[in-house]
Amino acid sequence: MISPAENNLTRLRAALADARTDGSEMLSVAFPPLPFSAFEKFTATSDSALLFFFENEKKHLAEAAFDFAETHFFRKNIALENIENAFPKKRRTISVAAAEERVPAPKIFIAGTFDKTASAPLFALPRWQISRNEKNTFVCSHVFLSKENPVSAEQIFAEYERLESIAETSGAPIPDALPRFTAETEVGGNADYLARAADAIRAIESGRFEKIVLARAKDFKFRSDAPFPAGTLCDKLRKRFLPSGCTLFFARTDAENACERILGATPEMLVSLNAGRLETEALAGTVANVPGEEEKRAAQLLADPKERREHRLVVDFIAEKLRALNLRPRFPETPKTLPLPNVIHLHTPIEAEISAASVSLGKLAAALHPTPAMCGVPAEDAGKFIIENEPFPRENFSAPIGFVDADGNGFFAVAIRCAKIFDDKIRLYAGSGLVRGSVPEKEFSEIEAKISALANLIKR
Repeated sequence: MISPAENNLTRLRAALADARTDGSEMLSVAFPPLPFSAFEKFTATSDSALLFFFENEKKHLAEAAFDFAETHFFRKNIALENIENAFPKKRRTISVAAAEERVPAPKIFIAGTFDKTASAPLFALPRWQISRNEKNTFVCSHVFLSKENPVSAEQIFAEYERLESIAETSGAPIPDALPRFTAETEVGGNADYLARAADAIRAIESGRFEKIVLARAKDFKFRSDAPFPAGTLCDKLRKRFLPSGCTLFFARTDAENACERILGATPEMLVSLNAGRLETEALAGTVANVPGEEEKRAAQLLADPKERREHRLVVDFIAEKLRALNLRPRFPETPKTLPLPNVIHLHTPIEAEISAASVSLGKLAAALHPTPAMCGVPAEDAGKFIIENEPFPRENFSAPIGFVDADGNGFFAVAIRCAKIFDDKIRLYAGSGLVRGSVPEKEFSEIEAKISALANLIKR
C-alpha cells in the first residue's frame, strides 16, 4: 500500500515536471496543515533558517517565513512603491493536502530602512511561508523554477520534514537564557541627547519645524562565541507584549549575514490592506504607565495640550497623504488611549476603502513612511535633521517592516520598540516626539521608559 507521504511525493514530482514543461517561473505547494501550536514553535526557534515573522493576536495576524536553501533576495531596480511588480508572472499551484484547498499567494517580506540613501531595504521571497488561523498552522512552499535552480521533489519534502520536526518538539526549541552581557553603553552619551534635543526644540520654536522625533540607542555587548539566541528573546517578547495588542516582529536585515536581525514588539501599524479595506493609525503622545495609576495617567494624557497637538500632527499627515491618493479616510475626531506595559499612547484608528486598481499597498506604505510619529513635520526637513544629528544610523529602526502578497494584500508595522542583533552586540532603540513646549529631560525619561521595556527582558 502506498503511504500518504509517498502519494504526496508522486504528485509533487508530477507538478514540478508540468511546471517546467509549460515554462512556469514558480510552483506554489500547500502541504498538510500542522497543529495550532506549531506556529509558536516555529517563531521561537533560533534556527538561522527563520527569516521573518509577524504576530498580532488582536488583528489575527500570524505569518512567518523560512528558507533552508538560497532565499530569493531582490537587490536592485526595485522600490517599495512598485514591489508588486517583482512577483513571478507565470505560476502553477498544487495542494498535496487536499485537491480543493486554496494555495496561498506568495509573499514578499520586507525589512525597510529609515534612510534609503544610506542602506537599502531588504526584499525577500522565501521558499517556506507559514500562516495560522484559529485552529491550524498552514505551510506553503513557493519554489522558483529555472535552469540555475534544479530543485527536486525529494529536496522540498526533506525541508518540509525539517519543519515538521520543529513543530513536533515537546517544547519550544530554544535555549533557557540569553547570553551574559559584558557591557552596556548609551550611543553618543546622555549629555549628547539632551544637547541635541535642546537644539531641535530651538529650531521648532524658531518656526523651522513643527515636530522632530529624536531617538536614543543603547548597545549591549555579549560574548560572541555562539550566535545570539533570538528565539529566546522572541519568546520573552511574546509573553510580555502580545496580550497588549503589540505586533511581534522578526526580520533578517542583511542578505549575506544571517546573524544580523531586527526584532521587537511594536504598538504601531503603518498600514494594512485586505480585500480592499485599508487600515492605518496615528500613534503619538505618550506618558509613562505606572501600575495602579493607569486611569489617572490616561486622563492626564488626554488633557495635555502638548501631547494632543503632537498627536493631531500625525492624524492630519496621514489623512492628507491618503486624500492625495484619492482616498477618503475615516477616523474619530477625538483620540483614545492605548495602554502598554511601560507607557500609554494617544491612538486614533484610520480606515478607507480601496477599489481594485486604485492604489497598491506598496504605494501606500511608501507614501506614509516616514510618518510624523517617527520623523517630524515637515517630513523631508525633519528627516534630514535626524540623519545629520543622531549619533547612530537608524538603519531598520522606525522603518516599514512587513509583507505584500501577489494578490495585493498585506501588512506593514513600524519597527519601533525593537532590538537589532549584530555579531557581538544587541542595540536597543526608542524615540520621542519634540514639539513646542517639549522639555529635553522629560523626553529623555520618556525614551528611557520605552527602552526599559526591552532592556529589562534582555538583562534578566
